[in-house]
Amino acid sequence: MSFFGFGKKRKQREEAEAQEQQERKARTVNGTLSEEELGEAAQEELDAFHERERQAAGQAAGKAADSANNSADDAQDFDEEAYRKLVFDRSNGPWDVEDEDIPDESYIDLGCLKLPHFENTQIRFGVDQETNRVMNVTLTQSGSSLQLTVLAAPRYHGIWNEVRAGINQGEAPHEVDGTFGKEVLLTIPLPTGQEVPTRIVGVDGPRWMLRGIFTGQAAVAGTKDAEEFDKLFRSLVVDRGEEPVAPKDIIALTLPVVQPQAQDEDDEEEGIPDARPRGPLSKDEEATQGHNILQRRDMFSEVR
Repeated sequence: MSFFGFGKKRKQREEAEAQEQQERKARTVNGTLSEEELGEAAQEELDAFHERERQAAGQAAGKAADSANNSADDAQDFDEEAYRKLVFDRSNGPWDVEDEDIPDESYIDLGCLKLPHFENTQIRFGVDQETNRVMNVTLTQSGSSLQLTVLAAPRYHGIWNEVRAGINQGEAPHEVDGTFGKEVLLTIPLPTGQEVPTRIVGVDGPRWMLRGIFTGQAAVAGTKDAEEFDKLFRSLVVDRGEEPVAPKDIIALTLPVVQPQAQDEDDEEEGIPDARPRGPLSKDEEATQGHNILQRRDMFSEVR
């Protein structure tokens, strides 16, 4: 059975319709169309216009749907670990608690911050008087100190650039490329007339930023103290946790618990009274004049 005859008739009909349209266009130009033919032509143009609108709307909706689907696919395919390694260069520390290469050491647990054990170092905690929250910890050794603060950050970008810009607005700072990237150098005047060299460092991590304020010789590049405190800073571990905290707000630390030592039993047997504190460490809010200046709210603290 052949459809050749049917195809031939359809072709003839299409050719006739095309010829009729051409003749009508010619009459339109000459102004010889009847009112009925004018109405038909106008309706055809209107139908064609609506068809073009419909197609355009369909294309726009399709693009929007594709964009939404692509966004959803991107969210599903997003490799957070790869992103973290790409954006935050912490290959040698400081560490995030989820990092695989954390050194196998014992740490002092301060909640969102883990400190490695170290000798001959004094630890002081900065406590907000109104909320009683532990906002920072300061490590002091041989005349140098390092104040540590953990701040919350968005999931997919750091905040050190913003924080650094705020520091640069006062106190005559000097920005340099240092051990931990962009660092801020300045001097802190003491009431005695002396000036303390100060170095402010910020390292971005996943949903956190670790700020370190180095003072004394630890702030002077090339010194032994700077080398030792840089090593200490690299060894820190941040545990952001899941607590909702607004970006650039401080994540409070927790005080460590002093573990009883084996010597306690011997002392008790010998009747020697133990004057050491039990439970959480006392909140040592006293500081040297230099530490007091460093903790001035108008300069460094995000306490609101």
